[in-house]
Amino acid sequence: MEAREFNDLLNKVKYDRSAITRIYEEYLPVVKLYLERRFGNAIDADDIAQEVFMKLMVTDLSNYEPVRSPSAWLFKIGEHLALDVIKKNRNEYPLENYENSFCYFDVDDILIAQDVKKALSFLDKTTAQIIYLNKYEGYSFKDIATMLSKSQVAVRVCASRGYRKLKKICNKNHLDFV
Repeated sequence: MEAREFNDLLNKVKYDRSAITRIYEEYLPVVKLYLERRFGNAIDADDIAQEVFMKLMVTDLSNYEPVRSPSAWLFKIGEHLALDVIKKNRNEYPLENYENSFCYFDVDDILIAQDVKKALSFLDKTTAQIIYLNKYEGYSFKDIATMLSKSQVAVRVCASRGYRKLKKICNKNHLDFV
């Protein structure tokens, strides 16, 4: 669905239930998948994805600026709702493994070869995440840009510089990474 059509439907959500139905049917699967990958728990991801669309129904959207990227906008709403659940239930950890998810990973915690851990530890956290997501998780730069709320160009530049730095580090330390 194009951004223009999405914005038109958003404006109709308050008085036309078919508008929220169209948005829901189009975006529920991708929002759920994003939350599942982001936080690692399918059950909670489904519940939170449903909440995203319920929030659209009860929120006054008349003051919002037009949405340029509907999926990224919905992902961000879902992310905020999920983080609220985590904060509220801190002792219960309702979203299992969230601390091991790709956007929060610590290089020491991920299960990859020692050489890779060592090489990634030389990079800043954002660059390490981008390279890890691209090289080991198989995400495209476009997907990574959406997940990290960055432009695709910024992600590509960061990855390019990171790979160059890794090449030097690996050659210097005799690591098998690149």
